[in-house]
Amino acid sequence: MEVVGIRVMVCLPPEAAEDVPAALAQALAPFELMCGFGERGIWDWWAIRGGSEGRGFSSRPGFQDDPRLIHDTPRNDTEPLPSLPGMCAGGPRGLLDLSEYQELSERLARLRARAEDPWELWQRLAPDHPPVLPLSQFRGPRGGAGPSRSVLAIWADFTAQPLWQAFTADQLSQLPELATPLPLWRHPRAASPRRSPAAVRSSYAR
Repeated sequence: MEVVGIRVMVCLPPEAAEDVPAALAQALAPFELMCGFGERGIWDWWAIRGGSEGRGFSSRPGFQDDPRLIHDTPRNDTEPLPSLPGMCAGGPRGLLDLSEYQELSERLARLRARAEDPWELWQRLAPDHPPVLPLSQFRGPRGGAGPSRSVLAIWADFTAQPLWQAFTADQLSQLPELATPLPLWRHPRAASPRRSPAAVRSSYAR
């Protein structure tokens, strides 16, 4: 589902099938803006999404037309958002093809067996490469004169630095479930949260 532009997966108990929107509303209620929980409030609208643009779940063969599958709610202007063939926004776990999530979990397990996170990888590579210059060093026109450089040109030069190249060449830096290298020009430690992949742990998923 989509919550103010953020895609999240919500796992619900089997009885949620009786009224999925109501169950989602209850699960998301503690995170509503202005609900009195301070920084935990993150949304002022949400919608069921995933099937119409192919970012949801694949249904298992033979279950594409099962009425228990969940599909996208209409747009605000009431225009329908039909799911792509073989896709849906959620449903009972037994109807969903979760092989991609299982493969991802296996990849994460292999990487974590290395006992190293992205921050540790950065620190291990750093002594063998020149220090990364801050992004601000690449913003101004070269030579101190001339027109401002484009964002793409700035980013290309910044990411061409040897340490950045060595870091992004490692598989550990390429899994968004573990970290993203993008904020490293500020503070690499902030870019290395350990985050588990989304997984369907309940009998119903959305």
